[in-house]
Formats: sequence, C-alpha cells, structure tokens
Amino acid sequence: MQRALEIAEKGRGKVSPNPLVGAVIVKDGEIMGEGYHEVYGGPHAEINAMRGANSSCKGATLYLTLEPCSHHGKTPPCVNSVMEAGFKRVVIAAVDPNPKTNGKSITMMMDAGIEVDVGLLEEKARRQNEIFFKYIATSMPFVILKAAQTLDSKIADTTGHPKWITSDESRAFVHSLRSYVDAVAIGARTAVIDNPRLSVRHVEGRDPYRIILQDRTELPGDLHLFKDNEDNKTIIAAPPNEMDIQNHKQNAIMWSVDAYEDGTLNLTSLLIKAANQSISSILVEGGSLLFTSFLKRKLVDKIYIGIAPKIVGAGTPTFQELGIDTLEHSIYLSEVEYFRKGEDIWVCGYPIWR
Repeated sequence: MQRALEIAEKGRGKVSPNPLVGAVIVKDGEIMGEGYHEVYGGPHAEINAMRGANSSCKGATLYLTLEPCSHHGKTPPCVNSVMEAGFKRVVIAAVDPNPKTNGKSITMMMDAGIEVDVGLLEEKARRQNEIFFKYIATSMPFVILKAAQTLDSKIADTTGHPKWITSDESRAFVHSLRSYVDAVAIGARTAVIDNPRLSVRHVEGRDPYRIILQDRTELPGDLHLFKDNEDNKTIIAAPPNEMDIQNHKQNAIMWSVDAYEDGTLNLTSLLIKAANQSISSILVEGGSLLFTSFLKRKLVDKIYIGIAPKIVGAGTPTFQELGIDTLEHSIYLSEVEYFRKGEDIWVCGYPIWR
C-alpha cells in the first residue's frame, strides 16, 4: 500500500478534479503489476495496473489507495473490470467519498466473493487526497495560503517594487505548488504592483488558472497576466458594477461575483463560483489584505509560509488586523511540518480557529 501511495503521487497536477490513485498487484508474494491515474479522462489506476501486469490477475491481491469507481464518468466503472479479472483479494486504503460510489464497489466485490479489506494506511490516503475529499464533501475548493516573508514578517519593503524575498529554491517550490492546484488567486493591487505571471516556469507542470480579485484598482492592459494569456486562463473576478470597466482586457474570463457591504468581493461567493467551474483547489498568493480576508472568514484549509533570513524593519506585514485580542484566540497550526528550501525555512500546517 505504501508503494501504491508513492506512485499515486505521479498524477499530482494532472488528474484534477479527480483524485490521486495508485494500484499495486501482488501474486505469490511478488509485485506483478502497478499503475496510477495518469491524466484526467484517462484510464484509472487499477486499469493501468492490470494492463501492465506480467501475468494473469486470477487469484492475485490488488492494493488500491481509493475504492474503485462504480459509476460511468469519463471511463466505465472500474469495479467491473476488477471483478472480471479474478482477484482473490482487494485491499483498499480509503472509501471513495463520492456519493456515486461511496462503498458501493466494496459491496459489489464482496457479493462477488472477493475478500475485501478497508482501512490500511487510510489517514495517509485521505491526506494525499485532501483536495478531493473536501471538494466532494463540501462542493468548495481546497484553499491554500502561501506567503514568503522576512524574519520580521514582511512580504515587501517600503519601495513597493516587486522583488523575491526568498531563494531560487523557494521560488521553484512555489512553482511546483502552482502546478498542483487548479487556480492561483491574487488581489488587484498585487497584480498591479508585482505584475506577476503566476505561471509554472521553474518546474515541469501545467499552468493554473489565474484569478485576479478586482476591487477599485484599475488593471492596466499591459500586465503580464493579460499580455501572456495565450492559454486564456486569466480570470477577473469583479462585482457586477465593475464588469463593464474591466471586460476589455485581452482574452480575460470575466466572473461576476457578489460583494460585501464594504465593496470587497464576497470570498464565499468566489469559491462557489470557482467550484462550479470544476476548480477544486486555489492557491492564494497575495497580498496582505487578501491573506487577512481569507483568514478572517476562516476560508483557509492549509498554510505555507516561507521565511527568509532577512530583516527589513519597515514594510508590508504578511497579515493585517485579524480581530484576535489574545494568544488564546490565535489561529493555531496543526500537523506542522518544517523544511528547508535553499537558505529559507518553510512552515506548513492546517489552521485551527479557537
């Protein structure tokens, strides 16, 4: 099962909004085939494993990180192929949360006389597919907040000129994060000041959708997000009264999104809009006001903060006022991981509001 989880990772950034799935076939104590879900719309992991098997699967054991599907989607139900192959035993890490399957395949296989075991390395499997599990359960995207800051918690100096705070290694890591998610989101002011591309250039991978959250900031037509929009994946999310002002931008997709009373975009409405467009994950990259808004409204599922060994004193803080008065009410990160990228320290965890 550990091997199945490892090869499932090969599909990250390629199969969304489908889950990552790995499969390993074992017979007479030896691995005789393995496969993973390689591309959205393509064969699923168990089918690829069976096609790559070096002998008949009759009497073998199939290890799967997620329950096989039992419904028609982009491909036929995989559970039928599993039953026809003659497996003696199927070991599943996690039950598919999709209501179209959700235990149905397990029942079908057991009724067919296959021994089925469920729950081996379940937590690892669920964490691997945290995006899929949230998207299916809530019909909302999984939101990741990413910030790169100095030791004294600044994401920009006083000049306002765009400049990378963290190292080249951190930059490559951020590009890998972009390649894993469906969309990247920034505020309009950040789009103007930093003029980013929000593409994947330092690692192999697909470019995400690029969402600009419009406020009252005018977006020049010569921004990279518009000039380098050959893939037509730049989105302007604007209140209804801003639509006519911004809809002339080159090939930009326009989203009309409700606003709060203060005129800022309603982030919940934005996430619903994104989910309706099959965007299952969003990486929030800035700036400070947007970070703060997502945290205030408890809409963040995971946080990455990269800390460079630099001190600038004055500058733009990573977060603005969050309405937290005591440490007891601070946002706490659980399941924290620390790792290095070049000379930077990265902190990753899941926010808990208290």
